[in-house]
Amino acid sequence: MRKRRRGLLRMYYGVDENAPQQEDNPLDIDKAGFKPQSFMEKTLKESSLNQLYRQEERMKKGGRGLSKPWGRDY
Repeated sequence: MRKRRRGLLRMYYGVDENAPQQEDNPLDIDKAGFKPQSFMEKTLKESSLNQLYRQEERMKKGGRGLSKPWGRDY
């Protein structure tokens, strides 16, 4: 029964056990292998001041929802 369920889940999510594993991108903030120091070095080296400011604003907006549970202002 358990193998059948696992098989159905693999099929549903498109998991192929024989497929080669993807390497974690150390610069992808959403991946397990994220390296913040490398990300910051690359971002500061390759971005203009205006781009850095816009990125900061996007991050602030994204973080605001995390500090306000259930959308309430405390």
